[in-house]
Amino acid sequence: MNNKAGLTLIEIIIALLIFTVMLAAVFNVFLISAEVNRSSKDFSEARALGQSQLEDLYKKRQIRFEDAVYALEVEDDYVCNGFTSTTDMSTGLISYSIESNPLVCLKTMNDFIIELSFDIDSSSTLVKTKITVSSTNPTIKRYETLYAQNFN
Repeated sequence: MNNKAGLTLIEIIIALLIFTVMLAAVFNVFLISAEVNRSSKDFSEARALGQSQLEDLYKKRQIRFEDAVYALEVEDDYVCNGFTSTTDMSTGLISYSIESNPLVCLKTMNDFIIELSFDIDSSSTLVKTKITVSSTNPTIKRYETLYAQNFN
């Protein structure tokens, strides 16, 4: 009787093939998990930046609204469409012009856009402020409106 214990080469190849397929499936789960974790971290940072920006605006509410928007563009790297500023070279005074309502200021960071929207009420000095953080990543959709306040 020739009874040899052990595995044949075919059995080893089949076992390795099954192991490789299982490993590839598990590895894909790790890749997706890492992308979701990175996106969550970026979203949290964008939301924190938006909240911080709102707090800065709240602190600056004692100054003119136009001065606060100017600070957004100059100090915080926002792009405000419909807002222009010009500096008088002889006096150093800055004059502002707001051409759109609502005034929208945008800042892009990683996979997210922070949008500050200012709805200016022409009958008073009231400005409704809304901050929205939204994802630009097509695979992970996130959107959140952080806060709305009155700026007067």
